[in-house]
Amino acid sequence: MDLFVTGGENNKTGWGNADYDRLVRDAAAELDPAKRMGMLQAAEAILVDELPVLPIYNYVTQTTFSPRLGGYFPNVKDEHFPKFWYWMDEEELAAKRAGLAGRDDMQAVEAWGPENGLYPPAHPKGRARASDEAPPLDQAPPRDKEGGD
Repeated sequence: MDLFVTGGENNKTGWGNADYDRLVRDAAAELDPAKRMGMLQAAEAILVDELPVLPIYNYVTQTTFSPRLGGYFPNVKDEHFPKFWYWMDEEELAAKRAGLAGRDDMQAVEAWGPENGLYPPAHPKGRARASDEAPPLDQAPPRDKEGGD
């Protein structure tokens, strides 16, 4: 919303409105989410009423992914970071599906992927699995029979 504040470096329209500027500034400092949203809605109403720009399109994306994929969350900017993705195990997948039960806008599909889950090292289950397989830190790794590495 600060794209259109009076005199802003990214405001290429030359438009300005003191009430809009005040609402955007106050919303940035407001800690109460409901009050902040009200201020931003009022600022947006001024922007739509005075129409300094004419929106002719907006981006639309449709994404399909396995229900077993964890760490993938829809968001306004449609930005997703693979470093947070992992495959859910059966228990986590069942809990996710139970939370979505009864929704008319979703359809259950086959959840392909490893049934035991596959987790990155940063995930709590990934750390547990890695520590089960790795030797203790104070134990030297085994050497080959010739004494080399």
